[in-house]
Amino acid sequence: PIIILSQAIGQGRARSGKGEDYLCPSYRLMISEPVTKVWKPMVPTIPGSKEGVLSMFCGVVGVGTEIVVIGGWDPDTWAVSSAIHVFRFLNKKWRQGADLPELPRSFFGCAADGGVRGCVMPAGGHDAEKYAQRSAVMYDVAEDRWESLPDMGSMSSAGIVRTRKAGLTLAWRCLTPRTVDGISLTLMDRDRTVRV
Repeated sequence: PIIILSQAIGQGRARSGKGEDYLCPSYRLMISEPVTKVWKPMVPTIPGSKEGVLSMFCGVVGVGTEIVVIGGWDPDTWAVSSAIHVFRFLNKKWRQGADLPELPRSFFGCAADGGVRGCVMPAGGHDAEKYAQRSAVMYDVAEDRWESLPDMGSMSSAGIVRTRKAGLTLAWRCLTPRTVDGISLTLMDRDRTVRV
């Protein structure tokens, strides 16, 4: 087994849409084999990325022998991305996946389907205008295609996504302005959404 994580590697400069410069963290993928207890930068890096820097607030999910990197903010311009990058460990190569449908996303919850179909499901998050979203989609990594899922019961600006191994049910715990304690839970599968 291996462990992969997105690690902050220091401060970089970014320019906001208003032309102001800001300091912001930069991130890269790190990899480790638990037996060696050594962490090192994952190579090769995503093609076109400057020095292996990831988009800020992107999603990183493992699916079988592949890693999927979804959306986030461009580290130089802060533009929200709809790009998908897929790394296959068997041939040690990156490929560009089909872009996120509907809208680019950041601050979304994301999970794999537990090996049922080899799918990744980003849900909620912010669009390019920073508005919270209630939509969810499913990406079939092998087929390189997207499928819409039912909307969540409420909009969400941050969340944790978990999947059930026996099926495509997605549990979404999100922060919303409509809940007293800031937490709501949405269960959904391909056909329906239930807010609990």
